[in-house]
Amino acid sequence: MKKKFNKPIIFLDFDNTLLNTVSFRGELFNFIARWGIPSDTITSTYLNKKNWEDDYSIINHLLEIEKKIKQLLPKEKIWDAVKNNYADLRRFVFPDVVPWLTQMKDDGYDLCILSYSNADFQNFKLRAAHLDQYFTHKIYTWSRGTKGATAFEYTKNSQIVFIDDDPFELNNALRTLPHAKLYQMSRYGDPPKSSHALITSLLDLQIP
Repeated sequence: MKKKFNKPIIFLDFDNTLLNTVSFRGELFNFIARWGIPSDTITSTYLNKKNWEDDYSIINHLLEIEKKIKQLLPKEKIWDAVKNNYADLRRFVFPDVVPWLTQMKDDGYDLCILSYSNADFQNFKLRAAHLDQYFTHKIYTWSRGTKGATAFEYTKNSQIVFIDDDPFELNNALRTLPHAKLYQMSRYGDPPKSSHALITSLLDLQIP
């Protein structure tokens, strides 16, 4: 690894930035439906974000499904089956991710995952995607819109590059990280929803 000379710390979102979570979630929900759970119930309970308070996990999702269908589910059995079936998520990793992370790590950059959600579930996905070895730190927040403040507390006066698909996160981050380089990742051809630099691949980046 090359020696660092005041290189910026790079913070990366995980879902829909490194992992094709749209495809993964669709396949995952079909898998869960094998236990006789209606597909529309799986989807509607997931979309009801107030259920999670930023603490999504398979067990928590199944608890909400139980309330909706008024029937107990073998939650631990389903979660164990999910872990076994999705022990390897590499097929959902966007193709530019591994080459770029490898190059950045070889060049001596500090790479940090900065995600909001249930830490155990995010760590499971990160390991199953075979990406955990690239990151110096893994940081999880419990509230959407707080990643910028979290990054600031972690780095203080360090240079920062922040990459996320959520314009709400980026806009909030700008308030606490006015000198950071902020990039909005657009993996699915969505039009830009912020004034930040738009990228469709990590290979588009020019990191100093």
